Amino acid sequence: KKLDLSEVSKEALIPDPNVERGGVIVETDFGILDKTFSHQWELVEDIFEEVVGFEGYTERTEKEVE
Repeated sequence: KKLDLSEVSKEALIPDPNVERGGVIVETDFGILDKTFSHQWELVEDIFEEVVGFEGYTERTEKEVE
């Protein structure tokens, strides 16, 4: 199915100093897509915690390194 571009609103690129370097946040009528490094890392941590079966792995590891 082809996308009917006549139904798509105009897009705009708006620089946001709150978005970390290399990151992008896309807002649409369908939702928000966060492709910042910190958000992607949170997703990796969530998956790791789910697979390993415990929370706080990163926090404990960081404290052990100090």
